[in-house]
Amino acid sequence: KNLCNSKNEVIFSKGKNINAKDYAHLHNMDIPGSSQFVLRIKSFLTKLNIKFKNRDLLSQSLTHKSFDSETNNEKLEFLGDRVLGLVIAKKLLEIYPNEKEGILDKKFASLVNKNTCLEIAKNIKLEN
Repeated sequence: KNLCNSKNEVIFSKGKNINAKDYAHLHNMDIPGSSQFVLRIKSFLTKLNIKFKNRDLLSQSLTHKSFDSETNNEKLEFLGDRVLGLVIAKKLLEIYPNEKEGILDKKFASLVNKNTCLEIAKNIKLEN
């Protein structure tokens, strides 16, 4: 069975993979560079009260490798994870200066896990 896009072009046939852009289109997901994507990003930046000097880096930071295998967010995500880790580790040491490393490590892990990050995003209304 074939799967077609809105122009009735075959984008998936049995035994073939669908690419991420066509998948996003079929499921009404935002595609990087689309006007809907740009509006959502502007809203996101307004919520955070952030202005980017380099919009190309912003776009790259929000582009998954399935959309662009060359210019995507993998290295920026790697770097961001390390920066976030350093900031949280420093704050934990300030708050708990006498705590043992094993306890600090558990506190750190509970703060950087995806469930905690999702809760924080919900609390500041960034989940969507």
